Amino acid sequence: TMQCIYCFFKDKFQNELKMKDRQFRFELELKEYKKKFIKSLGEVCSCSECINKHKFSKNVLAQFDEVSTDVKSKKEYIAEVFDQIINVYMLYISKNHISAFIGLENFLKKYSNNYTTINTIQMCKPMFRVRPLGSYDKKNICEYFHIPFTKRYNVGNQRYSMTGIPMSYMAETLQIALDEVEKGIEEVNIALFVPRFSCFYQKGMYDVSNTISGALDTIIVESTQNSSISYDNAIYTFSKKNMDKIIADYILYQILQFPTNSNTKGVFIQEYVLPQMMMEMIQNQDGYVGMQYQTSKFREYPNEGEVHKVPNLNYCFFIPYIEENDYNKNLLNDFFFVIYNEDDADINDEKLQQRIDSCHKHCKEAQSKLYLVDEYRHYITQVEMYIKKTTLINLTYDKSKVYKVERALFYKFLGLLDEIISNPEKNNFMKIEA
Repeated sequence: TMQCIYCFFKDKFQNELKMKDRQFRFELELKEYKKKFIKSLGEVCSCSECINKHKFSKNVLAQFDEVSTDVKSKKEYIAEVFDQIINVYMLYISKNHISAFIGLENFLKKYSNNYTTINTIQMCKPMFRVRPLGSYDKKNICEYFHIPFTKRYNVGNQRYSMTGIPMSYMAETLQIALDEVEKGIEEVNIALFVPRFSCFYQKGMYDVSNTISGALDTIIVESTQNSSISYDNAIYTFSKKNMDKIIADYILYQILQFPTNSNTKGVFIQEYVLPQMMMEMIQNQDGYVGMQYQTSKFREYPNEGEVHKVPNLNYCFFIPYIEENDYNKNLLNDFFFVIYNEDDADINDEKLQQRIDSCHKHCKEAQSKLYLVDEYRHYITQVEMYIKKTTLINLTYDKSKVYKVERALFYKFLGLLDEIISNPEKNNFMKIEA
């Protein structure tokens, strides 16, 4: 089948390459993946001949063909990047953890882009946390935050966290959170967290995601707005001159996200070696509060074509150690949080909109008294954007219980905000110095 460069870089296609002929030894799978990657890249056709009949504009076609030609000319470099990453894994299984760690560090220094960070603004948005039903106190927010330090022995092995080290995992949408724990909405308790801008100011998250697909989507979107920039430019990160590092980051990302193999998922999980090491590397660097990565549980949305960017992110927060408490309450208070109760009233769109309007109105009032309200306006806009985006990609979404729960949580969260914005004096808002 003829695939173009746009389809080649998509996770869906890369996962098909990885899932073909699984082996018992991960090092052999990585070598196979390298071969398949390079072979398929050689077979990439022009977007105009692609089996997926894209309706790209002439301008986009020309740019994508330029990217395609450039990437195809880098086969030797791509092979070298694969070899370097495979070598890190080989050091782990043939020498020791320390040699591998140093190997990864050197790889990142030489090949990686340091653009792979998301900033505070990008991080301060709704995040969902679900927990399968159980005998815990579901009204206590700590139960949703992280496994307590007293139960460290229960912290299992996850792709981006080591046994025994509590972390807090959250998801960009409620649906992703459910997919991650493989449960239906009736089988979990649910909380909404929103990082507070003022608490996470000047901190960031390391971003493990498909930056190439993201950049190609941006090119498509921008072409519809008649602003186009050539691939060979000196302004944007995504450009011909940066492509070597972008490709290296891309290959590393694809290997970090390698799907696990049910035949080899034992006490030791081969596919987790590199992601966990990556996590250790970030944890030792200043300014990072955690990591954002794409979910490996892919979901098709009925109306995906309309929106190039479908929600697909998970967030993992480091939990700094403290001795005097079972939970890190200081970190917890860096978030706004609300818990869903079964007896929460149903919130229809109109009711939610009234609350959004009320928040905007109180922002205006506070602003007229010279209080700084930008941070709060950002949260309200995030909720509005969330609703717009999720409704757009899934047209039957408003019939679902997921939709109902999100509405109820947003309603409560906006209630918290409204309370704060209505009393700027009491809540120590900063004032614009007149």
